[in-house]
Amino acid sequence: MGAFLMNSFSAANRAVIATFVFLCISADAHAKTVSLHAVLKPVGRQVSREELRGSGIVTATVETDSGLFKYQVNFEHLANPATAADFHGPATPGRDAKVQIRIMVPTIVTPLGGTALLHPDQVRDLVEGRWYFDIHTTRNPEGELRGQLVPGR
Repeated sequence: MGAFLMNSFSAANRAVIATFVFLCISADAHAKTVSLHAVLKPVGRQVSREELRGSGIVTATVETDSGLFKYQVNFEHLANPATAADFHGPATPGRDAKVQIRIMVPTIVTPLGGTALLHPDQVRDLVEGRWYFDIHTTRNPEGELRGQLVPGR
């Protein structure tokens, strides 16, 4: 009887272990890290006859299972110092949307980076290319640079 119990126990352990391994592999197959980027271009109005010549780039990743969003922003040649920077969505290119992440730092300077934890709906919109990033200045309070985040690098 002891041998029978031991064999049953071993079979049960093997089944539990096999199920655990299968679930881990399945979860890993669905979880992924998506790379995103945006090219920041001038969108503000021409001010005092000067051409807006700012530019920048956003690189980011989002983990689809945890919602961990990491971003890095580099920019240059703004009309004057940045006053705000935000991620907006959901919106297709050229459309406006509400702020999803407001960059909360004392001074908006380049490079700018951070992390945020996103809700599953936010992750979906982000990886489907429906978020944009913009930088505001006092001369262009509605936004001076803007770029749509898209998957890939």
